[in-house]
Amino acid sequence: MTDLEYHARKMVKEGYPLDLLLKRLSEHTVDADIPEAIVQEVTTTNYDAEDLETELLKRVCLTHSSGVSAAVSGMGCRGTGDFMIHHQIASLIGQTGAVVDPLQQDDGGVVELSDGNEKYVTVAVDGMHSRLSHFPFLAGFHAARAALRDVIVMGARPVAMFSDIHLANDGDISKIFDYTAGICAVGELCDVPLVSGSTLRIGGDVVLGDRLTGSVGAVGAAKDLTPRSKTTVGDVLIMSEGSGGGTITTTALYNGVPEVVERTINVDFILVGKKLLSDRELMSKVHSMTDVTNGGIRGDALEMSKTVGAAIVLDQEKLVHLIDPEVQRMLSDLDIDSLGVSIDSLLITCSKEDSGPVLEAVRSAGVKAEVVGVVEEGSGVFLESNGEKSPLEPRFREAPYTPVKRIVDTVKYNKDVHQSLSSLIEQAAQTSAEKRDFVTKWIRDRNGI
Repeated sequence: MTDLEYHARKMVKEGYPLDLLLKRLSEHTVDADIPEAIVQEVTTTNYDAEDLETELLKRVCLTHSSGVSAAVSGMGCRGTGDFMIHHQIASLIGQTGAVVDPLQQDDGGVVELSDGNEKYVTVAVDGMHSRLSHFPFLAGFHAARAALRDVIVMGARPVAMFSDIHLANDGDISKIFDYTAGICAVGELCDVPLVSGSTLRIGGDVVLGDRLTGSVGAVGAAKDLTPRSKTTVGDVLIMSEGSGGGTITTTALYNGVPEVVERTINVDFILVGKKLLSDRELMSKVHSMTDVTNGGIRGDALEMSKTVGAAIVLDQEKLVHLIDPEVQRMLSDLDIDSLGVSIDSLLITCSKEDSGPVLEAVRSAGVKAEVVGVVEEGSGVFLESNGEKSPLEPRFREAPYTPVKRIVDTVKYNKDVHQSLSSLIEQAAQTSAEKRDFVTKWIRDRNGI
């Protein structure tokens, strides 16, 4: 995909002469008038503070540069870098008054209703896997599953889905239909309708290529909640067998083992979740639920540990045993850390005394499950194997699972580098927060609200 506007802005900033700039742009488009029009648009919108008369315009039109790119920060890579950005986003949003909001770093958000049989509304959204652009049905299928999972693990019954689709200029329109069909397949199997959405191009007329991107959101209703924060010291962790979703599908396709994709074509997690939710007595024994997706158990266990302020000790052999055998074989053959990638297992916490009925309920849906760990006093996450404990920490990025990711994955976790990036990112988030405060005050003062 070629972003002509990006290239034009970069070359203008670097001082390219006009004739060379136009020549470079013309290499990517057959329409001779497009390069000149792009340059005109870029130079027109190349505003600085002197071009904007009011403080409001300066605030909303100019962006503070952090000096940290998405790639360098680890954004979207489900490791410590990505978590760092999520925490800053949550801080920017701040206290919302919601029952569960981004500050809790949970799978979905929850607001409380003033009346009605079901007390809470849960909302979650998941982006499609970026490398599934050329496999749009799978992209929609796995994004839909992810959104429904995130609603279910909050203790909510999913009632509707919505989608967002963006296709670059040269993309075949069939991609949109395949993406939607993938979402609808999940919806029909789980009895959750796709009710609305948005369809747009990526970058309008100035982004060339056939890249597809998008997301699927889900809405659920609940009487009681099962957020991570309800996990308590003494709880055991029950995990179901996972066969993966978008990440495992991408791993299989881009490493030449497409047959493993079949292992991901299921809605087991959602059916198990809905079965649990239908039993009110059983759900009263469940403290929290989550899915093993954020950089694998390395990431999710650490986030849970931080949320509840306790230590989590996990049984390494059981964790590996609860990965679908074909998926585990592929990961092992490719030397991919199975604890550092998303395997889409259901993770439940409850008291040791109540673990029997919970295990029985999960297994009755035809899915393997085991007690894989315990919550203890302390902090951090530990692996236990043969009576020995060792720390289990997330990487800066999730375990690399495609040939390109193995090359890109050169940034090792370094506390000094992490702190340096964190400072720059925190400053950028704070600047955006100040912009938000200025604009909301301006509107309130103008409208008397």
